[in-house]
Amino acid sequence: MDSIGAGIWIAIPLITVLLLRTFAGDGWSYSGLKPGFSKNLKWYGFAALVFPVVISIALFIGKTMNWVNTACFNLAAYMPVFGSVIGFEWIKNIFEESVWRGYLTAKLDRITRNEWLIYVIVGLVWGLWHLPYYLVFLDEHYLAMFFPYGRYAVALYAVLVICVWTIMFTELFLLTRSLWVVVILHSVEDALNPLISEQFVTVQADKTLIVSPTFGVIPLTLYLLTGLYLRKQRLRIRPSEKNFG
Repeated sequence: MDSIGAGIWIAIPLITVLLLRTFAGDGWSYSGLKPGFSKNLKWYGFAALVFPVVISIALFIGKTMNWVNTACFNLAAYMPVFGSVIGFEWIKNIFEESVWRGYLTAKLDRITRNEWLIYVIVGLVWGLWHLPYYLVFLDEHYLAMFFPYGRYAVALYAVLVICVWTIMFTELFLLTRSLWVVVILHSVEDALNPLISEQFVTVQADKTLIVSPTFGVIPLTLYLLTGLYLRKQRLRIRPSEKNFG
């Protein structure tokens, strides 16, 4: 990932958004830059905990079924790794979330009240943007630790995963009107990847599609249900609110 090409890949969407906001009349009024701590404190906590809780549930089920080996996991050893990763991920995700939630989601919310259309558009654009990440920038051995079915399979399946995640990310952003909540959500998710990449936890290859923290059906189902729960909460809390602005 530390290459000029990767840097350009990450930067282009943000540069595009900056140009649109500055020169194309979009402005900054709906960027979600206000943290809104007083109104959103519980949702900040929710954002910090949802990925750890879901992954813990999936791994617990996997361990119970003897599909997951956690013998190498030690919280005292893992937390410094988590801490060393999350700072970088925080900075990276300010850039990324400024594009997918702070601009694209907010822009679509001003155009349409059909959140299902927003999920589809943002999920596909966000997912397809990740294709170079899986097809070019990541090492094949690294990918195999997460999804042992080949580079092209992981790239395509990742688009589906991201589309599922999009419901949760979209609803948390629309519920809080804050970019920073989803930056936390995204950064915690990324910082949990060393569980697999550093082999604190190993999943049987033939059970990856069931309990893998990133790609398993069990965690994906829980993320989908979480997204739908957040949608229900938003419609209850903000039933007649005007579009993002």
